[in-house]
Amino acid sequence: MKREHTKALHHKYVTGVASASERQILRELLVHAPEDELLDFEEVLSLVEEDICMDAPTSEAIYAAVIGTAYKTKSASISLSLWWRSVAAAVALLIMLSAYFLWGRDTPPTLYTNNTSFIKEILLEDHSTVLLKQGSTLQVISDFKRDTIRSVRLVGEAFFTVSKNKSKPFVVVDEHHFNVKVLGTQFNLKLNKAQGVLVLNTGAVEVSRGPLKASVRPGERVDFDDRHQQFRIAQVDTAAHSAWKYNLIYFTAVPLSNIVNELNENHPDQSIRLDSRYSDHRFSGYLPQQDLDKTIKLLNTAYNYTIITK
Repeated sequence: MKREHTKALHHKYVTGVASASERQILRELLVHAPEDELLDFEEVLSLVEEDICMDAPTSEAIYAAVIGTAYKTKSASISLSLWWRSVAAAVALLIMLSAYFLWGRDTPPTLYTNNTSFIKEILLEDHSTVLLKQGSTLQVISDFKRDTIRSVRLVGEAFFTVSKNKSKPFVVVDEHHFNVKVLGTQFNLKLNKAQGVLVLNTGAVEVSRGPLKASVRPGERVDFDDRHQQFRIAQVDTAAHSAWKYNLIYFTAVPLSNIVNELNENHPDQSIRLDSRYSDHRFSGYLPQQDLDKTIKLLNTAYNYTIITK
């Protein structure tokens, strides 16, 4: 995120006009953003106008919470130095992610879950569209109209068509693999605890993990190598990675035994068998994701022999 966007979020917070979703985004930034994108203490203080004041009991209560002492109510007039001390307390509380950071009634994030056997199409408030794969969840964690960034969280797999807005980057937040930032583009994204993979169709994407960043171009696939602590980028067939949009599965030189195992996992009520003589044969191509009978027919036709039965 650009520093001006970060500064705008800080200003809204310290002046008391930040929405619940903006406070949540600011917390995400303090945890995940690179150090060079964060404001130092002096910069935060510079955002405060002198005529802004906080009542003495609230200021003292925040300060007492930070230094770990009991708070006793007392009458006192507010001063500029007291206000600055309360700002310091608020910043410290942000860093510690204390309960004061989310003080007030938060509006629950919008949650989309696809528990059907079909692909769910979602139209977001900014007119971006998301094709949500079966068994996947999308959470909108910012207010697209009021906030300075459009922020979502994905668990599963989805194809994004993001509407272009240079002043409001679109960010997919992920705690396991990497964050994704775009302005307007199309990409396929798979995020779960075991795997994080992005394939870019059009536009430009920046992925980040802590201080590490990488730019992705159309036709490229990116994931993060935990062992070597670096991003891996490679040229791929984008159509193959988003074939699921059309209820298809794409295989590249995959052993038939693996394909049959996957079919049995996807159709536990069936007993699909492969002629053992073809176990090591490899298949490349598209197969229907939901139509088991058609899949078996296509494989048998490809080998001109009944190699798979049920």
